[in-house]
Amino acid sequence: MYSKIQLSMEHLPRQKGFGCLSLKFGCIFSGLLLILYCVLALAKCAALLVFIHQGDDIDQEANYTVVIFIGIIHCVTMLFTTMMLIGAIRERHQLMKPWIIWMSCQLTAGLLLFLFWTTMAMIHHSQTSLVVYIVDFMSLLIRFYMLVLVSSYAKDLEEELGNDRLKRLLEADEPKYSAV
Repeated sequence: MYSKIQLSMEHLPRQKGFGCLSLKFGCIFSGLLLILYCVLALAKCAALLVFIHQGDDIDQEANYTVVIFIGIIHCVTMLFTTMMLIGAIRERHQLMKPWIIWMSCQLTAGLLLFLFWTTMAMIHHSQTSLVVYIVDFMSLLIRFYMLVLVSSYAKDLEEELGNDRLKRLLEADEPKYSAV
């Protein structure tokens, strides 16, 4: 039943609650917070598109491409977050799995970008403030905690569903299959 891959989702640490609240509340809170973040990021992307259009930059097409790509990522994140919220409210772990996979990919990419930019700043002796790196790393930690919360709740729902099915099979009066 368990994967032989060491970096699979089964090896994430499991949470029992969101502070002193339930995992379900933590999932809903995480989803709403992430949707708010995506809406604000999409507004920023729209403002950047207007700003890029007004300027006479040589790399205008590249800037358009990057901003549109980031906007698409936030739209997909909003879609998967909405699915995760519906799954958390209706207690359907299948609707939460795409968000878990998407957020895992985003966290991996975010961590790699964080390491890349930090390394490049150290090599080129840039004057970037330490606060920027701390805020970026804290945002990665918050997203990781959201991922752990949602994956723990999805795993609990999956185990609960499996236990209910097993209980129904054991309590059945008549056998489902005949030996004919």
